[in-house]
Amino acid sequence: AVQEYTNYVVYMIESMIANMKAPLTPQKFVVLFDLKGFTPSLVFRKDVRLMIRKLIYVAQSQYPERLHQTLLVNAPFGFESAWRLIKPLLDEKTAAKI
Repeated sequence: AVQEYTNYVVYMIESMIANMKAPLTPQKFVVLFDLKGFTPSLVFRKDVRLMIRKLIYVAQSQYPERLHQTLLVNAPFGFESAWRLIKPLLDEKTAAKI
C-alpha cells in the first residue's frame, strides 16, 4: 500500500507539472497536507514511517527546487511531538519550507 500511495503522489505531481503553463521562471508548487484524523501514535507504525520517508525522498530528490512550500492544516494536539521525529529526516532547505 505504501508503494502504491507513493506512486499515486508522484503521478499527481507529474500531472500537475504537465498542466502548468510554461513561465519565464522555474515552476514551483505548494503541497497541502490535511492532517485531520492524524494521531501522533501513527508515527510509531512501521508502514506510516516508511510512507513518510518515501514521500520525503520523492520531494527532496525529485523535486527539490520545485517545492515552494508545504502547508500542514488541521494538525491535531500533540502533532509537535510527531514533528520532532519527522523533521530530522528532512534536509535543512526542505524543513524550512514547512
